[in-house]
Amino acid sequence: MGNCTRVCLAIAVWLMAAAAGAEEFRYVVSKKADLLLEPKFGTAVVITVAQGEKVAILEQQGSWLRVRHADARGWVSRLLVGPNPPMDKVSALDKIDDAATLNVRRRASDVTAAGATRGLTAEDRRRASQEDAADFDALARMEQWRVDDEEIAAFSNPIRGLP
Repeated sequence: MGNCTRVCLAIAVWLMAAAAGAEEFRYVVSKKADLLLEPKFGTAVVITVAQGEKVAILEQQGSWLRVRHADARGWVSRLLVGPNPPMDKVSALDKIDDAATLNVRRRASDVTAAGATRGLTAEDRRRASQEDAADFDALARMEQWRVDDEEIAAFSNPIRGLP
């Protein structure tokens, strides 16, 4: 084997070792994350990973990551993982009596209130907005809109056949 071949072989081995050591990780930031068989909701769950557990990124496809945890491989939404371990958060929802929630009517505002109670940090909002999951700036602008009774009538009366 010539010197050039040995040098090329040594460089190739070094590059493979460097690539193997450069594995990228994420942490489960939601309460749990299901690793799915395919990159879409509704597919079979391979394994459920607990909050704070580390997963290795194998591949990315849109807003989905193919990851490895222990011996399992599966797909997880990027919204469920982050670059840093989750911080301990205190939730007011944990203190609500189950009996008090039995007859609660669920609306979009309830979901919004629950999200606010959960205490999304600025980093959580930034990450969600960057991943096209939510546009908090647009939401703030929408919440500023006001519609008076005349506008409602002007819009709805023609639909109902009224002048």
